[in-house]
Amino acid sequence: MPATLAYGTVIDLTDRRIKTVNRQVQGANIEGYLHRFLSSIHSGLLARMMNLLSSKFTDDAIWFRGVSQKLWDENADMRSVSQDLIQRLETIKESVLLVRKQALLDLPKVTNQSVKEAQSQLIISTAELFESIEDFKWTIKELEANYGYADVRMVAQSQEELDKAFDDIQ
Repeated sequence: MPATLAYGTVIDLTDRRIKTVNRQVQGANIEGYLHRFLSSIHSGLLARMMNLLSSKFTDDAIWFRGVSQKLWDENADMRSVSQDLIQRLETIKESVLLVRKQALLDLPKVTNQSVKEAQSQLIISTAELFESIEDFKWTIKELEANYGYADVRMVAQSQEELDKAFDDIQ
């Protein structure tokens, strides 16, 4: 029998992942690194740092997709946590977009081929992370909707009540 994820576990793991992404985003000030490491001696170090960051962003994207699928498979009731969690996901998405934007702006300035390739990979990994966070957010919203209820009375005792019920659902 497959293990299920408890709400507290999902929230705790998501909080940890959001904190991890926040730390990575804060460390992704590409422009600052470019100015400090533009010499050819340090280009390899800069490229390795960006490749490592890209790898971490890709790992985060895989995590968000995995937990999203797990919650979907379990048809988890996310109503009690959805509002707070969705707001935090929106905030982290904005941070990831800022890293991507800075990487896109800096890309034309880069002359070293290994740094250019690493920065291109960073741009790709931020897009993947953004998409996976967005998918996770929509999974939570859809699961929340699964447990919602219609506030429309769907029982009719007469023709008039039946007409009213049809009017209400249209």
